[in-house]
Amino acid sequence: MKKLLVLGLLLGCTSAQAATVYRCEDASGHLTFSASGCASDSDSRLQRADNPRPGGAKPTLMAKPKAAPRKEVARTPTVVAAKTDGCGDLLSASARRQAIIRGQVKVGMSRADVESALGPPQRISQLDALTRYHYEARQRKDRTRLVTFDEHGCVRRR
Repeated sequence: MKKLLVLGLLLGCTSAQAATVYRCEDASGHLTFSASGCASDSDSRLQRADNPRPGGAKPTLMAKPKAAPRKEVARTPTVVAAKTDGCGDLLSASARRQAIIRGQVKVGMSRADVESALGPPQRISQLDALTRYHYEARQRKDRTRLVTFDEHGCVRRR
């Protein structure tokens, strides 16, 4: 009994892959395939429709995929672009900030840094590629200052 049941299940599975459809041909020769039947004015016949796998029952492996090679990941960061001040980075950001707060001028500062520290100059002079900011004494104890900038706009000497 069990053998018959197993045989019936196997036959039922193989018939599920195939189907029967109606082949309908009208008077002008136009063909139509239908699962529900044909019109009354057309010639109808049953047609078996199988859809087997290509190459038989088992799928065929066409190519064996290669494993992707493992790449070593760089553990050190790469600097793509670094921000420079245009004056050769002679001063760190904290040293530049401290000099501005104290009203000091240091080599490597830009024109904007000097103006932040001392204010706008009373006079500006130009000699070839050098620019000079002249600061007059504001009080008796202050002294006159001359700040010279190079062609890049950086303090060259105080």
